[in-house]
Amino acid sequence: MSAGSTAVQRELARLIMDIFQVDVSPLDRLGHDPSVVSFGWWCGDELVASVGLYERQCGC
Repeated sequence: MSAGSTAVQRELARLIMDIFQVDVSPLDRLGHDPSVVSFGWWCGDELVASVGLYERQCGC
């Protein structure tokens, strides 16, 4: 499964809702940014951690 897959996005949204009680589903309309590298750690069917790496933008 890739970070941009619908199943991964749904599971991540569920995790955010479960932990923080924040509904991120309205962000689905924005799509996935292919410049972001994401890693997820799973325990069975549960996503237990997710990390996103972004290119550093320097305004120098």
